[in-house]
Amino acid sequence: MIGPQDFPYWHPCSAYRATQKMRQIEATVRSVKRSKIGYEACGATEKATAANISLRRLNSKYKEFSEAAGLPMQKERMKVTYQGDITDSKRFAPLKEYDGEIKLIGKFSDRQYEVSLETPSIAKTRVHFQDNLKNKEDRKTLTLEESQNIINNRKLVLYQTDRQTLKFLSDNGYAVLNMNKELVTAVPEKLRSKYKKYLEGK
Repeated sequence: MIGPQDFPYWHPCSAYRATQKMRQIEATVRSVKRSKIGYEACGATEKATAANISLRRLNSKYKEFSEAAGLPMQKERMKVTYQGDITDSKRFAPLKEYDGEIKLIGKFSDRQYEVSLETPSIAKTRVHFQDNLKNKEDRKTLTLEESQNIINNRKLVLYQTDRQTLKFLSDNGYAVLNMNKELVTAVPEKLRSKYKKYLEGK
């Protein structure tokens, strides 16, 4: 239970720390909301329900902390942006050329946006993928079928604005397709630390 004991010496530094804590909770709420939308989009009902329970707890914690710290709630900070249909922004223009329904779910980073879409089939491979099979030791056994398996079992799909490609991440690696569904590259590695926490829903 949050209470006055959490703020024994109220001064500007304490106020700053409390504000930072509020921002942290808000960011967590946005992250969980994005996960929930993604789970609902792919039919992961149990995970969506769990995310909803987490949201209720976070909202309760946010209100409780706000009252204890004497800070106003700013619920607008917990809204998820970039949700819905593809916008007319130039950075998203390539997605309009994609053959199939695709929607933005959220902003993952400045160069990567989470999207939802039906499972695509690899149309063909790019030279870059073929070169990697020949030249990179860790990819020599990676077949087209295994690359498709990564796509089929993805937990996260990111649109990379700087490369105009779709990155499919799963437990056993990641695969990258261009807008023509051509396989650009595939890497048979476990989830990198950059994505692991997010994908495991923690």
